[in-house]
Amino acid sequence: MKESLKVLQECADLQLKKANDYQNPNSNIKQADYYPRGVSSLLDIVHAKTLRMMSVVEAMENDPEYSPNFESLEDSAKDLINYGSFIAAYIRGGIDGQDTDRDFLNRKVEPEVKSYNRTWDSFFDDIPPLKMEWSTDDQVWPDEMLDLTVNNGKCEDPSLRVSGVPYTVDSNSVYFRNLNSTEPTYIGDNHWLRSDGTTFENAHRPKPKDAK
Repeated sequence: MKESLKVLQECADLQLKKANDYQNPNSNIKQADYYPRGVSSLLDIVHAKTLRMMSVVEAMENDPEYSPNFESLEDSAKDLINYGSFIAAYIRGGIDGQDTDRDFLNRKVEPEVKSYNRTWDSFFDDIPPLKMEWSTDDQVWPDEMLDLTVNNGKCEDPSLRVSGVPYTVDSNSVYFRNLNSTEPTYIGDNHWLRSDGTTFENAHRPKPKDAK
């Protein structure tokens, strides 16, 4: 095994050992409690460890009488490796005791509030237009209006009577549809009987050939 991998294994063993000391099962203290500012607190620790290593190296470099302290340097290097793993774990939200409603800097995460920059009328933009369909009953015009002489749908005779009362239709504006309806029955004296039992008078409607 490469020596660097051996170091990583030693770091893992060291991390588990220290976890039993710093986060004892009989204590309420969690690992995240040591980092009140999240990753920023961890970086402060890393910075302190780095300064410690730099201090030892400068002393060994500049003081001929200073006894080399490689054990101190190696221990600090292992600590840096472990704290680096803590930073990665904290960013992932995997540190013991870390709150899920806080970010990587242990700041409270406010619930996201959606903002709609839309006018009131724009709320109806996504609503499909209604397809208006007239029922058969709404399409039925009075039989008197259907009685007029029709030329391509245009009224030629504007005068008619509805229930005996004169009724005038503007022949330039009224158009009729060829609607399927029950034909009224001629009952004599220019009077007709509708299918609903009501009657009307129309002298212009063509009478049956056998009418008297």
